[in-house]
Amino acid sequence: MPISIAGPETGVCRRRMTVRYLSLPIIDTPGLAAGVRVWALGAALLLPVYFFYIAHFTIMAAPGTGFLQYDQAYYMATARAYFADGGFAPLYGLPFSPDAATPRLYFQPLTMALGIAWKITGSDPGILYTTAGLLLALCCARVMIALYREVVPGPGWAAASGSSASSGAAAVLL
Repeated sequence: MPISIAGPETGVCRRRMTVRYLSLPIIDTPGLAAGVRVWALGAALLLPVYFFYIAHFTIMAAPGTGFLQYDQAYYMATARAYFADGGFAPLYGLPFSPDAATPRLYFQPLTMALGIAWKITGSDPGILYTTAGLLLALCCARVMIALYREVVPGPGWAAASGSSASSGAAAVLL
């Protein structure tokens, strides 16, 4: 059923809006292979981000640090603050405080996970931050694909509503 933008009582010219579907067989196939393909689609959606990091680590005259924005190093400083006194503490103080006895009041699960990973691996903080960011971006892309499939009605909805739309997962508003 077409969606009306204006009701008859407003006197505004009504505009019909319908939804048409395009087929994406990469998502619609059931089974384990479909799950892998959805993750691959999420990785493909992140290609522009990957290109920034590839350029950062390869094209620059000096080796890349892994920090593309000025404030990203702060997160790894916060992650290392969990181990500031030689041992582990679940709370941390301000990492840039001039006071050595700054109170430990803060907790962030992601920075704690980054701090533990840094302590275990001993890897470069920029590389660790970049790797975690790319993996978390992939998880976010996968969740967004699932959210899109949940919100945008699929071919089953079009067939059940009696719409003459073709099947698929991507919607085009006309």
